[in-house]
Amino acid sequence: MVLLIGDVTEADLKSSPVKHVTHLREVRGLADGALVEFFGHVVRWDNRCASEEQCLLWRSMADPSCDAALDAMFKESSYIGKDLLESLENHSDQRSAPDAASAFLEEVSNIPPEDIRVDPRDVLIARDFFLDYSIQIMQALFHYSLAGGFASPRIVKTLRAVSYLMPPTRQDDGVEQESKAADDRTFARLLETTQFVLDVMGCVASSADAESTGKSASDAPDSYLLPGGEGWKACIRVRMLHGIARRRVRQRLARESAGSYNEAYEGVPISQEDMAATLASFSTVPIWALKRLHLRPAPAQVRAYLALWRHVGFYLGVAPSILRQYLHTPSAADQFLASATLSLFSSNAPLDPRTLPTLPILRAAAHRPPGGASLAHNCAVTRLLVGGALADHLGLPRTPPLARVRLYAALAVQALPVLFARCYPRAGWRAKRRAVMREGLPRSVRWSLDMLELAACQNTRE
Repeated sequence: MVLLIGDVTEADLKSSPVKHVTHLREVRGLADGALVEFFGHVVRWDNRCASEEQCLLWRSMADPSCDAALDAMFKESSYIGKDLLESLENHSDQRSAPDAASAFLEEVSNIPPEDIRVDPRDVLIARDFFLDYSIQIMQALFHYSLAGGFASPRIVKTLRAVSYLMPPTRQDDGVEQESKAADDRTFARLLETTQFVLDVMGCVASSADAESTGKSASDAPDSYLLPGGEGWKACIRVRMLHGIARRRVRQRLARESAGSYNEAYEGVPISQEDMAATLASFSTVPIWALKRLHLRPAPAQVRAYLALWRHVGFYLGVAPSILRQYLHTPSAADQFLASATLSLFSSNAPLDPRTLPTLPILRAAAHRPPGGASLAHNCAVTRLLVGGALADHLGLPRTPPLARVRLYAALAVQALPVLFARCYPRAGWRAKRRAVMREGLPRSVRWSLDMLELAACQNTRE
């Protein structure tokens, strides 16, 4: 079964030819509006899609202001174990003359332009939408954006270079070592990503909220996403973390290639293409997944959710030109993500599924509270969301009939609160559920991280 992206309909599949491609260069010369299928996803290829030339240009672009700031900050010291944002602020305060770090801090302390900044009303709509569909959205981010999207050849190369979401490898054949410690490290990285999503959605436990910057309930709904807010801080920390990872990848590739590494040919690690595609996957993939699960959200919710992530993308270092052109409407975001995904998955050599992060990610999250889902269940959910063609490419096993029945039953139970809220006339019930989710989600993530830290300490003592 194919996945229809954007405005493509079943009728279009019957009335128009579909070109099957596996590489972005295969769409050269296509007529505007032609249907293209790759890994089971069908999209209408038009001028809203990113061209091969544009993707190659983005691949050569990094985040120069952030990179320069990190060079200035850690020229003679180490970043290990430090809060990057706090280090940036301290460095700028201690400098008698401005440098690249203070210039970067000044840059990220600006308010986004009006056509990128999220409207405060959209913040409330997006947060309510996230809380109402939190289970389905987090499933989409985990099974589709991370387990599926991070398996592209370029991203795999970066992940492996920095050992992020990738277990240690044997020196002989490069196949992942399966160990509890590796799974725990991978799961901790997944929890940190979840915490970032909760931060930018304004989902903070009440105790943590009371200890934050002193913002009151009367502040504007978007205040936490503006300079000084907790959501803004999360964005800057992640942006600087990407900069650190970029430095490490460059150093490792240069060292392992004995000086033959050519960034102009290979592309920049964690480039504008990578960052923009990841941002689009966090803002758009959940909408695709909800439609796949027959829980189609309202257009206003989709627009508000995208607007919030567009605002976040500004602070994450995604070029404003990309945000304006490709993430200004849901339809544009659909076309951009489809074309960017095709670009990132375009490869001149076949990939060994055993070297991809998909199964390690799914295995790391198996048998974890609160759901305790098995690896087989995680594989089944991923196959359902990404489609059979991409699942086969990722090396996921087929879902047996009985397991499929159990999967549909579990998804139906998860959808019950959403469907009940749509029918129940009293808004108070929905508000109470949102309050519980807003309080419970960050507490659950914090508890899981604490348990991992406790287990790591016990293993160290042993």
